[in-house]
Amino acid sequence: MMECEDYREKFVHEELTEKEQSEFKEHLKNCAECRAFVKNYNQMREFIKLRTEFRASNILKNKIVSRVKFKNATKRIFRVALPTAALIVLGTFYTMSSFSTKDVMYEKVALSGIKMLNSNPATEVNSQSNLDYLVKIKYASDQF
Repeated sequence: MMECEDYREKFVHEELTEKEQSEFKEHLKNCAECRAFVKNYNQMREFIKLRTEFRASNILKNKIVSRVKFKNATKRIFRVALPTAALIVLGTFYTMSSFSTKDVMYEKVALSGIKMLNSNPATEVNSQSNLDYLVKIKYASDQF
């Protein structure tokens, strides 16, 4: 009669003869350790079988593919749209700041003109009307 280790080794390698298989079945009735071994071994084989033979359904495949495509599209958007948006914002900021700089320059020119008018005693100065007049002159000269 074989010992537990011999039975287990032949069982794992599927080398038990028909006579040894029937002896092993009888042995399992009396040996709790071998029963636990066979149970764990069979569970492990089923687990491995599931892991190696698993086939995803078409629904699962489509979900996975659509998520990957969505992720790739999102990455593309961030690679293209984000820099583009940043350029637009910076361009707008630059353009707006240059306009406001021009307005400040026009005001300085107009105020200098008013000071010049004030320095001439023959000129009567109404600051708002003179400022408007100088701004109109400056605007007209910029058009040419």
